[in-house]
Amino acid sequence: MHNILKIFKNIAKPFMQKNHHMLPVFDDKAKAIKNELKDFDFNVAHNETSYLLYSKEPFEQIIQNDFFVYISHIDLIKKFNRDFLKGREPFEIDDKYITGALDNTLINAIVIDILKTEFVSIPNNALFLFTYGEEDVDEVDGGMEMFMKLLQSKGVIQNGSFYNMDITNYNWKQSISVEYDEPRTVAKQSFKLLKEQFDVAVQYERWPDDICEVLDYNGAGISICLPTKKEIHSWRNTTKLEKIISYRNFISYITKNPIDLRN
Repeated sequence: MHNILKIFKNIAKPFMQKNHHMLPVFDDKAKAIKNELKDFDFNVAHNETSYLLYSKEPFEQIIQNDFFVYISHIDLIKKFNRDFLKGREPFEIDDKYITGALDNTLINAIVIDILKTEFVSIPNNALFLFTYGEEDVDEVDGGMEMFMKLLQSKGVIQNGSFYNMDITNYNWKQSISVEYDEPRTVAKQSFKLLKEQFDVAVQYERWPDDICEVLDYNGAGISICLPTKKEIHSWRNTTKLEKIISYRNFISYITKNPIDLRN
């Protein structure tokens, strides 16, 4: 937990774009993410207006066969960025809870912690995508859309399974909320089995944020979300510390034992 909170604090930086076609006015968060991972031998693709992409093998090589994409968007919430510019601490903690600017910096921190501490065991066909633009009202040509267009241009969308990682207000009683729209039969059965091993709840007919672009391009995708209470885009957003550990363990598991979502 200490490592996750340290990364969270390190990457809680301002990130602002005037629109999706322009370089960020402030890109401190993207720079902080790159700095966290600079000592590891990742292949890195940085589309400076759209996304950061990490993988152990070259992107062009990975997408020729079955691959798995793990998506965590970089937040563009104005009130968070405004307060980060003023130096506000990103969260407060007590014995049980963490409260603050959780969306989506906490999830970014969990993913980065896994990439740093489990580098050796990360599969060669895994892509870790940090997207821009998900929080904007008009998501046309946001980072996820641009990434899907890239895969479409190469004719490889059907080779992929897409996992979106985010904050949710659903399923507070559990530590992991699996959310999707009309899941394929095998994927649905697989996640039911995982409920016996992990503290998982399934939320049907919900496809949050970046996963919408995946579905728009006929990709196979779901969201794995961390349950929280109170308004997500506010400093009052809160979750239990024990949920973070359970969620992190589940994400670690699913990156090493991915379910093919195309079936």
